Amino acid sequence: MVGVDSPTLRYFASATAVKDKYAADWPFPRRDHARVIDNLDKAGAKHIAIDIQFSQPSPYGTADDYALAAALAEPSTWCSPRDGRCARSDRLLGGNANLEAVRRCGGGGRH
Repeated sequence: MVGVDSPTLRYFASATAVKDKYAADWPFPRRDHARVIDNLDKAGAKHIAIDIQFSQPSPYGTADDYALAAALAEPSTWCSPRDGRCARSDRLLGGNANLEAVRRCGGGGRH
């Protein structure tokens, strides 16, 4: 399980994180979430659940949104715990139509 909790947020705001070049404010860049998703998928995760709301455009720019959308298009199964089901269906990042567009443009998608 990968979580973003109070200790995580404190670490990324700490002098240690700054020294190690890992400093970040919340919200974390979506490209970082994408990297975690990619790593979990490569490690063989059977399910990837995301309980973070991405309802607004990324403050880090459009490329940041695209990085997350491409990562979500790739894993075999990801889910949003909003309704308790693991499926490739959600309104995340504008819904399935946007995720399908990413897949068609080379975002991947092993089904």
